[in-house]
Amino acid sequence: MARLTDDGVLLGTGGELAARAVVVATGPGQAAALLPGLEMPEYRTVTTRWR
Repeated sequence: MARLTDDGVLLGTGGELAARAVVVATGPGQAAALLPGLEMPEYRTVTTRWR
């Protein structure tokens, strides 16, 4: 996916995929790049280690 459009998504290959809804499952930086006006909250990376 290269970017969101009014009718769905524009693919990296240049084609467009129509969609009524798009689920954006990515990190906050990429989400802010894809969704204009989205405020990127402060965050920190954590790791949980189980033994």
